[in-house]
Amino acid sequence: MYNNFMKKNKTWLFAILLLIGGIALAFLWNKFIPQPAIISGKINIVNKNGITKNGTIYLLYHDPIDNSFKETGVIADAKDGVTWTWERAVTGKKYQLRAQFRFDNQATESATVTVVAPANNVDLILE
Repeated sequence: MYNNFMKKNKTWLFAILLLIGGIALAFLWNKFIPQPAIISGKINIVNKNGITKNGTIYLLYHDPIDNSFKETGVIADAKDGVTWTWERAVTGKKYQLRAQFRFDNQATESATVTVVAPANNVDLILE
C-alpha cells in the first residue's frame, strides 16, 4: 500500500514540476526571444504639387547604432491616403518612423513619429 501511494504521489509531483517548467519556459521565451509585431497606418500627402504619381514612398526607421534612417522594406504608391503595414517590428520596442517620397533625384520626408510596437493608425504626413 505504501509503494502504491508513493507511485501516485511521484506521478503527481512529476506532472506539477512539468507544468511549472512549461510555464517558466513560456515566460522566458517571451522575455528573451523577440516577438514579432505589426505597425501599420497611412500616408497623407498635403502638398501634392511636389509629389507625383510616378514616385515611390518608402517607410524608414531610425537605427540608433549608426544614428541614421534605414528602409524597412515597406514600399507604397505615391498617392494620398495609401495604407502601409510593417510586419517585422518587435513587440515592446520603440521605433522612430518616417515616410520618404522619391522620384528621380527628388526626396521629401515626413516628420518623425515615435511608436511602440505593435501599433496601428500611425499617420505619416508628407508636405
